Amino acid sequence: MLDWAASTTATDSNVLKMALKNIAEQDGQPALAAEYLDKLTNASQRDQITGTIALSMAKEDPATALEWLDQAAAGAAYDSNVKKIFSDLSQHSPAQLRRCLIR
Repeated sequence: MLDWAASTTATDSNVLKMALKNIAEQDGQPALAAEYLDKLTNASQRDQITGTIALSMAKEDPATALEWLDQAAAGAAYDSNVKKIFSDLSQHSPAQLRRCLIR
């Protein structure tokens, strides 16, 4: 399905965006979604899905999610997504946040 979604035209980029969101969140496979991230041509959609993938990764391993985010995002998108990860961790897993911060 992802190969098909990745082959859609720029005007159909919502198809790929939703496929990647579902793969990262519902299927719990953020690494697979990350492999197709560069196929999103719309920068705003790419930034949104980058955050979705990073949050999904952070639920299992926050440090790995932040390392991946270092490579996948820059500027305001990076800052925004790091804030989302820290906010989510502070609400749902303060112990993981603490471990992440003291590494």
